[in-house]
Amino acid sequence: MDGEHGDVHERASWKELALVAGLALLAQANTLANQIVYDDRVLIDDPALRAPFDLPGLWASTWWGEARPGSALYRPLASWSLGVNGWLNERFGLPFESVTGFHVANAVFHAAASVLVLLFLRVLGLSRAAACIGAASFAVLAIHVEALAPITGRSETLALGFGLGFVLLHARRAPTWLASVCFLAALLCKESAVGFLAVAFGLDLLVKRERPTWTRVVFTLGALAVFLVARWSVIRGATASISVIDNPLVAASAYERVLTACAVQLDYLRLMLVPIGFASDASLAQLAFARGFGDARVIAFAGALILVTIASVRAWPRGRAIAFSALGYAALFGPASNLLFLVGTARAERLAYAPSLFVCALLGLGIAWILRRNRALGLTLAAALVLANLGASWARNATWRDPGTFFRAQVVEAPRSAKACFNLGAQLAAEGDDAGAEREYQAALAIHADYAEVLHNHANLLRRRGEAERALGLYRRALELQPLFLPAAFGIVEALHDLRRDDDARAMLAQIEKKAPRHPWLAAHRALLERGR
Repeated sequence: MDGEHGDVHERASWKELALVAGLALLAQANTLANQIVYDDRVLIDDPALRAPFDLPGLWASTWWGEARPGSALYRPLASWSLGVNGWLNERFGLPFESVTGFHVANAVFHAAASVLVLLFLRVLGLSRAAACIGAASFAVLAIHVEALAPITGRSETLALGFGLGFVLLHARRAPTWLASVCFLAALLCKESAVGFLAVAFGLDLLVKRERPTWTRVVFTLGALAVFLVARWSVIRGATASISVIDNPLVAASAYERVLTACAVQLDYLRLMLVPIGFASDASLAQLAFARGFGDARVIAFAGALILVTIASVRAWPRGRAIAFSALGYAALFGPASNLLFLVGTARAERLAYAPSLFVCALLGLGIAWILRRNRALGLTLAAALVLANLGASWARNATWRDPGTFFRAQVVEAPRSAKACFNLGAQLAAEGDDAGAEREYQAALAIHADYAEVLHNHANLLRRRGEAERALGLYRRALELQPLFLPAAFGIVEALHDLRRDDDARAMLAQIEKKAPRHPWLAAHRALLERGR
């Protein structure tokens, strides 16, 4: 396979850049009318975003802000971009949370990232055809929808953009300080961008066959040190733990965790190659553990590794891009794979956004190789790859149209998921269908009886029916299960107020204020208790 030779020193033409950017924008075109869905509301309601030029305040906040105290996610540059997005909305006379502006920005950032993928593939040594096919497939890959359709995916696109910017500047021997600033920016968008360090230096050693200078090593590690110190200064008191609901691997042995993580990687690869069978949830009961090496998914994943290894060896040394793509995929996916350590989720399609560029590189190499031997077949495969993913992206984008559409689709995609049942129950309650909501809550509790969020929402239904005493018991149980689950604490305040126990309610509100002094719900609850005086 020699798709990485022939015209590698030629830069991508403006037509190629425009094609890739255009495909990326086209893939996201039907997201512009989508509403605020899922966790988007949590981010947009963060008070810190309303003052994007209060940099000390914003940069001292975690990704989820006061809504989820104790969070260990630190992504201030991504948060700042959302704050500026809302600020620009207001400059155009729109509400801060006007969602179209956020979707437009997400689409533009994805187009920019896709263009950078094209430039990177050329630096990697792919031919013009291979790089263009690889970047075009990246632009439309349907597995990216979860990183692009919701506002919360902003950290993925920015981390990849700055990460590739760092790699390109490093490879082209741009000023060392500039490359290091780009690397720091990637880290400030998402922690897993640390993998780009291995990509940059691996490119030097494996592809370009030269050693990086000590100056570049020191500056790059210095940028990493700055990030680690900044992150530690903000999250050193973080107390939030990984929930077994979000990541069932918390309850697995190390052996099962590693095998299941390998099986999950096979799922990602399958979705990149065949865009069918997507699911926005793989939480408790939906994720099937791999119990041993005899699991078909583990065997298939091992087979994929063997195939890539054989291809790398057979193509060596001319085919260095094949081996590098496998290693680059591992470097970018490793921090979020659950192979090395547990992360917040067992499986999430958004996590494949950056690593998928290396799968696209291999697709580009393979189709370019076919193209030189059978032009008609190569063009057919390239067109089929792009069109299939473009169609799947549009269909997948539609499931993010509004909360009702999304949560109903989620239950269909993940019928055994306690979280999917809970999410649909919450949506049905918001639509006024309390009977349907209670049915879904009971289904979720049948899967996991100690599900704090479900207990909280069930308590909300009881309060609406005038059963404040029963609701108070459920709120307290939810808070006992998750001491930092503040909606349950606010629920206790409301239930106590219903029971005319305002002194106890004020005491609870004071406890909340100590945990989250800038929580957006505090003012409304103070007003509620003031009216009761």
